[in-house]
Amino acid sequence: MRILIVDDEPIIRQSLAQLITQTDKRCEIVGTAQNGQEALQLLPQLQPDVIFTDIRMPGMSGLELAQHISQSAPEIQIVILSGYAEFEYARSAIDSGVVSYLLKPTKIQELKTVLSKLYGVWQARNQPTLRTQPDEAQSDAPENNAIVRQIIRLVEEHYAEDISLSDIAMKVHLNPTYLSTLFRKETGEKFSVWVTNVRLQHACKLLTDQPYLHVYEVAQQVGYQNAKYFINVFRQQFSMTPSQYREKSSK
Repeated sequence: MRILIVDDEPIIRQSLAQLITQTDKRCEIVGTAQNGQEALQLLPQLQPDVIFTDIRMPGMSGLELAQHISQSAPEIQIVILSGYAEFEYARSAIDSGVVSYLLKPTKIQELKTVLSKLYGVWQARNQPTLRTQPDEAQSDAPENNAIVRQIIRLVEEHYAEDISLSDIAMKVHLNPTYLSTLFRKETGEKFSVWVTNVRLQHACKLLTDQPYLHVYEVAQQVGYQNAKYFINVFRQQFSMTPSQYREKSSK
């Protein structure tokens, strides 16, 4: 997997290149650039599969570079590097086609996780025949299962909040589109359907275990601020309203 590193600080470029090659032997550093403009000029020559780029640089920033890449070479995966003060700014990079982000200074375990996921995407795109082999399928399965289990755990922990696929993607360092495809492949369900089912399961429990709660209170406790919308979703799922479900359960 060919990697281009973009950062305006020479020491960062050098140390990151060394860290990447030491962490994952499947990675090759094909070049470095000091800003986004230089990186774009090097693309035809270096043909990287992945770009690690600092978020703030003179000339052309990492986000601007990511936007250019997403339009001209969407097959290239982008990893944003940012400091703690730029964390929220880095989160917005997901909308620019960024696959993942890393906080500086980079921790080896986090880098290892990101590189593994990058390699998985690269392999799926460039060596599709390998994924049909039994050994390869077996080696991918544990990692994919672990990711999906983590997603399911996060949904269970945050179903009462206003969660989205992008929110979960940020937590597991994955691109939302890739995450959506992986989740549906592993579970057979869309992410949004899974979240709805989790919320409604908890709603049913509240309706039966806490009969003193109003329907709108149940809705709020499982992540629906609009009670009418909650009732409609509930009716579509169970062919009855929450009140009817509660009455039927009590009998």
